Amino acid sequence: MPATDTAAQEVLRRLLESERKVRSRVQSAEEKAASLRAEAKRRADAAVAAARAEAKRDAEKAMSEALAEVERLAQEEDRRLDREIADADAKAEAHHDEAVARVVHWVTGQEP
Repeated sequence: MPATDTAAQEVLRRLLESERKVRSRVQSAEEKAASLRAEAKRRADAAVAAARAEAKRDAEKAMSEALAEVERLAQEEDRRLDREIADADAKAEAHHDEAVARVVHWVTGQEP
């Protein structure tokens, strides 16, 4: 019987050793998976931060360009209105001069 007990004990010892190895491998695999998840999350967070920063730069650039275009259009409109005002002033002055000449002619009876 002692030989049978020894063989059974050896089988049991091997089973226990195999179980310890399996648990160790499972724990190592879980630790590796956790490490890989953490690294993937860090990379994803970095990629998201970079994308946000790039999007912010692009938005700021687009806003700056739009504001510059609005400013350019406003200046162009100011110049157009200034020309229109100058033309209207010139016409008003010509009409005024013509009206003064007519009044002088009417009052004095002389040709201008």
